[in-house]
Amino acid sequence: MKSLNIIGILAVSSLLIGCRSNHTPQATTPQATTPQAAPAQSDTAQSAKPQAPVDLVRNGYLKSNQTTTIGRALEHTFSNGTWKSFTTDKGVTIVEFDGSSTLGELYSPSTGEDSCSAMPVCAALLAKIEASCKTSLANPTRTQELNDQISALQEKAAAADQMMAEVYHNQISDLKGKLNEPDNACFNQKYDQNGSYPIPIEIQFSLNFDGSFQYSDTTLPWSQDKLFYKMYN
Repeated sequence: MKSLNIIGILAVSSLLIGCRSNHTPQATTPQATTPQAAPAQSDTAQSAKPQAPVDLVRNGYLKSNQTTTIGRALEHTFSNGTWKSFTTDKGVTIVEFDGSSTLGELYSPSTGEDSCSAMPVCAALLAKIEASCKTSLANPTRTQELNDQISALQEKAAAADQMMAEVYHNQISDLKGKLNEPDNACFNQKYDQNGSYPIPIEIQFSLNFDGSFQYSDTTLPWSQDKLFYKMYN
């Protein structure tokens, strides 16, 4: 009987132990969190930076002529080309091309071209050449001839009546004017020597807020059509 009781007690104990072990929380090892890759970001927005004002114009085209860029057209028409941009007091962005033309391109007695007189630097150079070639300075023989004619007329004027004296004085005035005229041989020589002298020029374009632009101004005394013809022909 005792043995039966002992067996029963052991069985109950085993059952209780089994139940207790089923409810014992299991120890868990924390799992390392795998980092998620950040979504790839396109660099298109970063690389497509707005172009600088100078690049917009220099690499751009005129609506009236799209055969070559404005930069190439200007840099192969004028010498010593440089570019810059600035903003006016009114907030307008200006892109400016600074280059040079030559005395020979702006003034040509053979073709009648005279863009020189409207440009201070060019006009000053031309005046300097003309002054250095005055007949009274450049051609002693011609100067002596003119002075002899003036002296002869002065003698006639002194002995003539009032009406004829006035005629002689007008002739004397004309001869004195010739003394101050450029001697042709001297002028042609010095003109040839200075024909390649660089005359500074400026050409400006104004930018719109959308990145478009238009021709604005130039120091050249040329019409817009003449400037564009020079650029593209």
